[in-house]
Amino acid sequence: MKEIIVGSNDSRSYLPSSGMLFKLWHSLFSRTQSKNIFEQLETYINGIKISCFDLVISFNQKTLKWEFSNKRFRYKSNYTLFDILDLLQKENVYIRLNLGKVSYIEDNEGFIQLCKYLEKNYPKIRFFGGYRIKDGKQLYKFDSDIVDSDIHLWIASSMKDSKWYEKVLPKLYSRRKNKENYLKVKPGINLFDFV
Repeated sequence: MKEIIVGSNDSRSYLPSSGMLFKLWHSLFSRTQSKNIFEQLETYINGIKISCFDLVISFNQKTLKWEFSNKRFRYKSNYTLFDILDLLQKENVYIRLNLGKVSYIEDNEGFIQLCKYLEKNYPKIRFFGGYRIKDGKQLYKFDSDIVDSDIHLWIASSMKDSKWYEKVLPKLYSRRKNKENYLKVKPGINLFDFV
């Protein structure tokens, strides 16, 4: 991939978690974005508009809906996955879609079926990913020319220059290094915390 694309890592993590116990944990240790999805759409990094969003989802057996999540808990949102995709398909975007919290083994097959549906029904969106976050297993291979080596994560948990406490508190790394790392973007997908 020769084009330089910039985006947000765990794009929906600005949302509060759905469980009371996780709210404090999430606000301190798991949140990687403070701007909502609409603000992210208007953000530029070195003159390049954000055009990639990292969406992690899980299936809620109670509501029977796909919801935004990470590997531990679901986020509380007024917008469904389909609401966000309807909005984003009007833009020229890439979406890294991965499966977060898995409650039932059926969630894996449901995710595969969802990926097939999204690829067919949202042709303007360039999907990639298809991984289960828990173990890194690829459940679905999107029809995309994006390979893992095209993805550059400029986030504390992936960077060698991050301090141990920045891996736990990603906002600290973003404050210290984002401006410098913005100047180092490479051809491919470049994802950042706290854009």
